[in-house]
Amino acid sequence: RSLVQPSGKRITAVMVALFVATALAVHPAVNAQPTGASSDQLLPTAPSAALLASDPFESLNRRIFDFNERVDSAVIRPLAEAYLETIPAPIREGLSNFLTNLDDAVSTINHALQGKPVKAASSLARVFLNTTIGIAGLRDPATEMGFAHETEDLGQTLAVWGLPSGPYLVLPLLGPSCLS
Repeated sequence: RSLVQPSGKRITAVMVALFVATALAVHPAVNAQPTGASSDQLLPTAPSAALLASDPFESLNRRIFDFNERVDSAVIRPLAEAYLETIPAPIREGLSNFLTNLDDAVSTINHALQGKPVKAASSLARVFLNTTIGIAGLRDPATEMGFAHETEDLGQTLAVWGLPSGPYLVLPLLGPSCLS
């Protein structure tokens, strides 16, 4: 298992705040207003469908992507390698199981909100079994009992409820996502 799993990206208030803070740090002229401009001149025109389909934040996304690449090579990759070299496999597996158990709890809610009662019950059973028999989720007896781990996230739930996917967005340290 990788240290950062690409599935299950969720946009939370913290992520949005981190994005806004980075946007302001990367491009401080965002708040600059031309002198003598009326408020009508400051409002952007509605983007075309072609622009929305491509990447309306392309310039910012590229800068954040470059930032993420630099942080990954300078900080995250060396930390991940040190983690793999120093932490014994059973402890790493226990931590991974614990985090998967937390994900199962979130997936239970999303399955239920998507109208998937059987999958919601299965995820809830995983949480119950792994939290009790699996010693706070450090072990994964639910998989051995035939309960498969199926991740569902808020983006999938919003899509089921009819919210269209938003524009492509690269978040600092979290990677690609969309505003939906």
